Amino acid sequence: AFHAPGRKKCASIVGFATTSFNTAVSSSIRLAGGAQAKNVFFAVAGATTLGVSSHFEGIILDKTMIAVNTNATVNGRLFAQTAVTLQMNTITEPK
Repeated sequence: AFHAPGRKKCASIVGFATTSFNTAVSSSIRLAGGAQAKNVFFAVAGATTLGVSSHFEGIILDKTMIAVNTNATVNGRLFAQTAVTLQMNTITEPK
């Protein structure tokens, strides 16, 4: 869980400068302590893959592509320079 106590309006950037970002099957990236998906950015230089039935919260900014595998859910946004591929997913825009 990403924890940001008392920082509801603070933006945070988590960077993966030279690597890919992958989540395991049925894993979760959840926010805690008042952190909001609309304010947490994951900057990725390589490809991003969200595993089957995983859950992710936050905004992914990817230099290449994002693959969201079957039944994965996202509370956030997904931006990539080449492609975002979805397979029977639920994507919820954070408020």
